[in-house]
Amino acid sequence: MIFDDRLTNIAKSRVSGAELAVTYLYSSTYGDFSASLSGDRQFHNDFEAISSGPSTRLLNIVGEPTAWKARGNVGWTKAGFQATLAVNYANRYENVYFVPSEPVASWTTTDLYLGYVTGDADSSALIRNVTLGLAIRNVTNARPPKVLLPDADLAGGLIPQLPYDPANASPTGRIIALSLTKKW
Repeated sequence: MIFDDRLTNIAKSRVSGAELAVTYLYSSTYGDFSASLSGDRQFHNDFEAISSGPSTRLLNIVGEPTAWKARGNVGWTKAGFQATLAVNYANRYENVYFVPSEPVASWTTTDLYLGYVTGDADSSALIRNVTLGLAIRNVTNARPPKVLLPDADLAGGLIPQLPYDPANASPTGRIIALSLTKKW
């Protein structure tokens, strides 16, 4: 007798979308400049619990991917100095846990990086190939969009409520990091 207790995947997902990334580089006497834009557009994100069952649309709802996500950045480098400014965007979507559904606002954050690289031409071996960097994520300290669930979905209020959607936003706020890297 053989008993096979492994899980079997009988569900089916259908996901389609497009990604685009464009970068532009420009050199001048003021330094090297760069600009880039990348985006992700999902057209479908449908799920069937069993292959012959009805499909459920999972796009643009709480806990699932948004239809649009984009990131744009501009950068500059000259004589070891570096600077990059980036903007991140996720579109608005729906909180389907309420009838009628409630809109969840879009979320835009800004990131900044400043750095200096000594390179391998410096005379002292101690400071050769050293990078000093300052990174600030979510410069404006933008809060994630507010998302609430009905009390009935939280076991009668016994489960603490998160006031945001952890699948599409982060509650950490502004993060400042200073880094010192040495290549040998």
